[in-house]
Amino acid sequence: MWPPPAAVALVAFSAAALAGAQDQQPGGRPGWPCNGRPDPSYFRIAEGTGGQFFLFHPSEVADSGALMAAAMSHGATVLRAGGQLAAGLHHFAVPVDRVESLLFSLSVQCLQVAEIVHPSGAVLQAADPGVEYHQYEAGLIVTIARPDPGEWRVRLSGNRLFLVTVKAKASLSVEGPRFVPDGPLQAGVARVVRFSASADARDVHARLVTQGFQDLGAIPLRIVRDETGEDFVGELTPPARPFRLVVTGRDAEGRPFQRVHAPLLDPALAK
Repeated sequence: MWPPPAAVALVAFSAAALAGAQDQQPGGRPGWPCNGRPDPSYFRIAEGTGGQFFLFHPSEVADSGALMAAAMSHGATVLRAGGQLAAGLHHFAVPVDRVESLLFSLSVQCLQVAEIVHPSGAVLQAADPGVEYHQYEAGLIVTIARPDPGEWRVRLSGNRLFLVTVKAKASLSVEGPRFVPDGPLQAGVARVVRFSASADARDVHARLVTQGFQDLGAIPLRIVRDETGEDFVGELTPPARPFRLVVTGRDAEGRPFQRVHAPLLDPALAK
């Protein structure tokens, strides 16, 4: 089973809030978090569990409950990308099917631009209907009720540590993955992966992506039916770098969907 987000978000998010107490260093934009040195173990915990991570300024930590509560109620991860942000403007596509609400959490240590773009091409505004909008020193936390289906986009620029997550309250779900044989993944050693999806999922595909959400390659799938139900089964050879599993397809109405296994899988940890 993919880890319950309500369980992992509390642990990783609380750790992220403590990172605001780290030492400062000279250079760049003044103040936390751009000039801070967050303990990297907090980020690794968040990535390894699929939990939330946000670089709050110490004066903003009192508002952290907004992210914690929203993360616990949005169980499907639609996008997750993180790591060290390179210079330039970065675009992340967010395919949205028919969902009850979306939670965007965009955090960049030295933030320059953070925007959410509607499928229409219009930039989301705090005053838009159905939007709960929180802006902080290092990013945005935004909840959108009954978002329009289609391709939303996230635009980011800045540098140093970043994490983008988009989570949904949605009926369409993907369960798994389960690896056969069980045990730690090892780079270059092929494994069978199995997962199940809601009955309304159609034309299902799977692929691997890097921590920053760059494609690493598709996983050919076949359907296996047994006494436990119907599973999608494929074979993957783990790369020698951290990766995530992404499942895409179409819902019963033909709309594209995307679900991401939020925890980062790192074969290096098996050594």
